[in-house]
Amino acid sequence: TCWENYTIILKELTASREEILSKPQIVVLTKTDLATEEEYKAIAKGFAKKKVECIGISAATLEGIDKLKSLIYPAVKGAK
Repeated sequence: TCWENYTIILKELTASREEILSKPQIVVLTKTDLATEEEYKAIAKGFAKKKVECIGISAATLEGIDKLKSLIYPAVKGAK
């Protein structure tokens, strides 16, 4: 599942740099144009239950790209 993949990646990243957990995180679900709306909503709801911010994007339709940009800028600007 997406959640299992997320936890595996997070575990690998924190194995060498535990401070990464204190950094802002944005989970990006790509190719949302290939999923049904119900599939996407179910995945996003699962992340929301775990209090992990999640956004869906599609390069093909440009869906979610502007929202992603608006989330990235403040996170990067505030990073030290």
